[in-house]
Amino acid sequence: MSHRIYRGGRLLLGGALLLAGCSGSNDMSDLQHYFQTVRQQPSPPLDPLPTFHVYRSHHYQAAALRDPFQPPTDSLPPATAANPSDLGRRPDPNRERETLERFPLDTLRFVGHLQLQGRRWAIVTAPDGLVYRVERGDYLGQNFGRITEVDEQQLMLLELLQQEDGEWIERPAALSLSEHR
Repeated sequence: MSHRIYRGGRLLLGGALLLAGCSGSNDMSDLQHYFQTVRQQPSPPLDPLPTFHVYRSHHYQAAALRDPFQPPTDSLPPATAANPSDLGRRPDPNRERETLERFPLDTLRFVGHLQLQGRRWAIVTAPDGLVYRVERGDYLGQNFGRITEVDEQQLMLLELLQQEDGEWIERPAALSLSEHR
């Protein structure tokens, strides 16, 4: 029993000493001395203000430039009488591009066909997730591909490609019927 009292007495004595240390005198002279020395030190220099550049206006003269909504014509070689066979194989730069010409041919899928009153349409899905109905004479793919034939198994087209020397060549291409997954 005396052992328990001894341990409890030590705890009581330690607590009393802690309280006595906290309730000491209100002498804050050391703290005031520290603040005085800090106030006497010079403050660090400030960073210089950033420099601002003067804005110069620029007048954009777009009247002499190509319409940005038309295909560029400077990549097409000029039509000359020296190469008359090439004139029929040149894409029309003034033709309005069709929706499916935005996508590469290998990303388009021929998934079916419709036939009504002698007209046959192909059903094509595109990467944008939409389903399109196209027929002979429509364009698709990024190489000026024009549909030449639609049958039950294939969608045939003729693409125009420009060679390094500037001449245009025709290349046959096809989309085969695929199961839609």
